[in-house]
Amino acid sequence: MPENASSRTTPPSPPTDTFRDRLLLAFAELEMYGIAARDAAPAEPERVRERISAQLRAEAPHGLGSYVFRAGADEAGGEVPLHTSGAEVDRAVAAACAHQGLTVRPGPRPGVLLVARCAS
Repeated sequence: MPENASSRTTPPSPPTDTFRDRLLLAFAELEMYGIAARDAAPAEPERVRERISAQLRAEAPHGLGSYVFRAGADEAGGEVPLHTSGAEVDRAVAAACAHQGLTVRPGPRPGVLLVARCAS
């Protein structure tokens, strides 16, 4: 029996208002301002820092080398650590996250911010 438009069922759409979606939108905003943003980098944070710094120096030797990333191993808990290149990036990350309804607070050491999984 041929299928017509009225007999088709539409598959459910995936949720679009998730934490990761909001974080990726914040990262896209940061990229527009020249801050390298990486999601779920597949290594330990110090190795990722070294790799991103080297890549940015090679691509733009006179650039600021600003970056933010979320390490893939940082998935547990109610807050997600974001690793940054410094205080100037911390302010930009907090603003971009706020635009997406995410709450950011300082982390346990310089270069780390904590983003709440729940939107404010």
